[in-house]
Amino acid sequence: MKNPTIELVHQDVNTLAKRMNIDINGQSLKTPIKASSITLRNLEELQPLLSKEYQAYTGLGEIHISLTSDKIDRCLEDEESRIIFDREISNRLQTTLQLGLIPYLLISVKDNKGFSLNSLPAEEELKFIINLLWHPLNTIVVPPMFGGLKSMKEYEHIMRLLKERFETSQDKFIIASIPSIYRSITPNIIKNYWKFGVRMYAIDLDGRTLGAQSSIITLIHFTLNQLRKESDENYILGGFNVKENAGVGDTARAHSLLSTAYGLDFFGGNHVRRVGWAGDKPKRSEVLSSIRFLQSSDYGFYNVLELLKLKHQSKNIEIDTLPFKDTSLESVKYYTEQKVRSISKIHNLLKIQSEVKKFLELIETDKFIKYLNNKNRIQRDLPELSKVVNATKTQKAL
Repeated sequence: MKNPTIELVHQDVNTLAKRMNIDINGQSLKTPIKASSITLRNLEELQPLLSKEYQAYTGLGEIHISLTSDKIDRCLEDEESRIIFDREISNRLQTTLQLGLIPYLLISVKDNKGFSLNSLPAEEELKFIINLLWHPLNTIVVPPMFGGLKSMKEYEHIMRLLKERFETSQDKFIIASIPSIYRSITPNIIKNYWKFGVRMYAIDLDGRTLGAQSSIITLIHFTLNQLRKESDENYILGGFNVKENAGVGDTARAHSLLSTAYGLDFFGGNHVRRVGWAGDKPKRSEVLSSIRFLQSSDYGFYNVLELLKLKHQSKNIEIDTLPFKDTSLESVKYYTEQKVRSISKIHNLLKIQSEVKKFLELIETDKFIKYLNNKNRIQRDLPELSKVVNATKTQKAL
């Protein structure tokens, strides 16, 4: 197993944010990082990177795969199905590498109804999943993610399988995924991976808010900081399944951008299954009102009608990203739901990336919290952040 070179440049004095330089296979990264998140059938988040303007962007490429027992069985029993599946994975990994991103496969294991599996699958299925992670083009191994395994023995079994693979092929890095539930075994999961030699970790937020997970985030910081002091080695802590935004209506606001302040050095997208519309098919206006666009001025998420209202009031609105280059906000109002959603997704990705790049200097100059304090929409979230920061810095549990 390989580990990156991790250099701590600066620890923000007011939050848990860190500026670090990381070297993975000779490729240099600066934290904080927003990983570009895609699925096997969705390349939307990589589209902006195809332009020359964003070719220079270098970071992490998160390729999400959702597997069920039925899907695995088809691949095990039918060679043609397996070949097609392998080709899909290879194509996404190749595209990610061509864009200068360091790829990692993020495999979520579900039951056949699409809900997270809370127990290990059959041994043959589990080994099939582990083998996928050793794809030649997959730079970083992330252990498969389950809904919440109930015993330490299950996590230890996964670790044993990983160790067996590393004995024959040691050219991979690893990010140990930490569940955001079952707090009693969390320290042992981290300590076992640390003993294994792992120095990159990520908490699976499972689509929940950072504030709702404040206790487990604090516990993880406690454990990793203790191990860091004992060994005098730096570590990386990231986040999987991080909500992009929170709230509705006038409270709709940025959420994933707070990851950095909570001490997450990188964060990916949220792949947790969403509950669909209840009852009759919603009206087009209802769907469009739920599609929102990030505004960096206050970290609010606004729908098209809200932005048009602000524009008519001669207030500044931000439609300065690539998808708005050849269209107007007035035109977007008449587009199909699918097209509006696509524009929103790319716009929000680019705005978030732009904000994360600003964080680099703000952290080094200890002006990060001042910057966040000027974002009106997220003020309700800062008191909980402050509690986590104080608890972590004083090593006192919430």
